[in-house]
Amino acid sequence: IARFHAGCRADAETARDGTPEAIAVNVVENFKQTRAVLERYLSAAEASEIEAWQLGVLRDQAPVLAARIARGAVRDGHGDLRLEHAYLHQGGITILDCIEFNDRFRYADVACDLAFLTMDLAHHRRVDLAEHLLAAYARESNDFDLYSVIDFYESYRAYVRAKIATFLAENADAPHDLRAGAAAEARRYFLLALAAERAPALRPTVVAVGGILAAGKSTLAGWISREVGAPIVEADRTRKSMLGVAPTTRVNDGAWSGAYDKGFTEKVYAEVMRRAGVVLASGRPVIIDASFRSPAMRLAAQAVARAHGAPFVFVECRAPA
Repeated sequence: IARFHAGCRADAETARDGTPEAIAVNVVENFKQTRAVLERYLSAAEASEIEAWQLGVLRDQAPVLAARIARGAVRDGHGDLRLEHAYLHQGGITILDCIEFNDRFRYADVACDLAFLTMDLAHHRRVDLAEHLLAAYARESNDFDLYSVIDFYESYRAYVRAKIATFLAENADAPHDLRAGAAAEARRYFLLALAAERAPALRPTVVAVGGILAAGKSTLAGWISREVGAPIVEADRTRKSMLGVAPTTRVNDGAWSGAYDKGFTEKVYAEVMRRAGVVLASGRPVIIDASFRSPAMRLAAQAVARAHGAPFVFVECRAPA
């Protein structure tokens, strides 16, 4: 999915659909199209909470959405990235049936595309897989800022599915069993839209994994990530993204020079901590994979955790020479 998005068109035309005003057209349309039947699925307080929060995000997070446009995150994507369109085939994954009939449903932030799939996983009671998908996508795309908008887009996508379910549930010509099933689906999707904007029950945590080169940091960080579904912010990948090279490209500068000199390394660690902070602000745990060779670097990771009221764990990897 990250490779697909990287090849999608991103220009001034697609960018217009990533503005708060353009997104609000879709959001408000959802509310208008469900207003007459909403009381059958949600309490008045629940309905008001969803509407106030979604519109509040568009109002208050305008700078965040503008930054997403500036980094080229608003693209001509899939538009309908749900589980029923993803097929496991001959050892690979094939995704079918993108939206072709309406550009405004396809021109969106890549996080909005991804949110359809993570929301669908959550709907099928696999939040663990949804978080694994987010973590893997963020690492592959170097887009940890998606965590600043993913909950909004998951709420929006859940509301879309709820709205569509109400169309069948309210259709008097449909068989009773189908209408009853659709009504139950609508209720679940509406509640998922509500849940996406509420704080998680668990506090986020920072796990910093450090040690010398080849001591096993990335192996251990990957294991922890798979256990808890947390994204890994890696100093090495961050450094290469800042240099504009692929993660697999060797950077042949010597120790303490070029890309590894003290000044640039400080910038790398500052970006690592910024990315970790974005993840924490979304209420999720984060793993930081870096050498942490100085006390200042370790203290910076601890400060990020403290700023977000998160527990801090430092794991030092050691290996014999």
